[in-house]
Amino acid sequence: MLGPIIWPGLAGRSYKPALDRFCFSRIDPEECESIGSRADTCRRRETIQSKERGQMSEGGIVLGAGRDHVQGEIEAPITLLEYGDYECRSCAKAQPIVREIQQSLGDKRCFAFRHFPLTRVHPHAERAAQAAEAANAQGRFWEMHELLFENQRALDDKILSACAAALGLDEARLIGEVMLEIYARRIQHDFILGVREGVNATPCFFINGRRYDGPIRLNPLLVAIAQRSGRGRD
Repeated sequence: MLGPIIWPGLAGRSYKPALDRFCFSRIDPEECESIGSRADTCRRRETIQSKERGQMSEGGIVLGAGRDHVQGEIEAPITLLEYGDYECRSCAKAQPIVREIQQSLGDKRCFAFRHFPLTRVHPHAERAAQAAEAANAQGRFWEMHELLFENQRALDDKILSACAAALGLDEARLIGEVMLEIYARRIQHDFILGVREGVNATPCFFINGRRYDGPIRLNPLLVAIAQRSGRGRD
C-alpha cells in the first residue's frame, strides 16, 4: 500500500514558513498571511460560538455546519475529520475505509472533509477541489466527492465535465465556476486551517479533534475511535 504523500518541511509548528514555500503558486506569501489572519478570526469566532453550543471537539477543532462538509450530526459523540487531496492515491484508498466506519458507527458519528490539495505534486488537485465546491453549489458535493476519487487518474476538465453530467448537474455552470476559481478562497481556508493543525500529509485524520497518526486501516481506526470517544464529547 502506498504511504501518505508528505510535503517536506511542512511540520505544522509554524504555518508561515510552510505557506511561504508551499502556498498556491499564484498567491504570494503576504496574501497567504492575510488569508491566514482571516482564517484565525473566523476560527476564534466559531470557537466562541461552538463553546456556547457545546460543539467543540476535545482537541479544539471546530466543525461548522455552514462551513464544513459534514455527514451526520455535528453534535454526534464521535467526529472523524479528514484533510484530503483528490489526486492522492492514499486518500482514494482510504475512502472505502471511511464508508465502513460510517456504517459501523451509524448515528454516533459525524464525518467531515476539508480540502488539502498538494499542488506541487498533484497538479489537478486544486481544480478538482474547486469542482467539488461547484458541485456543492448545486447540492451534490458528496456525490462529486466520490466520483473525483474514482476518476483521480485523469482529473482534467473533460473528466470534470463528465462527472458533472453523470450527476445531472449544469456542466457549463460547473466548468465556468472552476475556470473563474470562484471557490479558491474556500479551498485556501481549509488548507491554512490544516497547516495550523499540523497537517503535513494526506490523508490526515482527526478523531474528536485529535490527530490520528496510526495506519489507515479499518481495525486500527476503529480501535482509536473507541479509545478516544470516551474522552470526547458527551
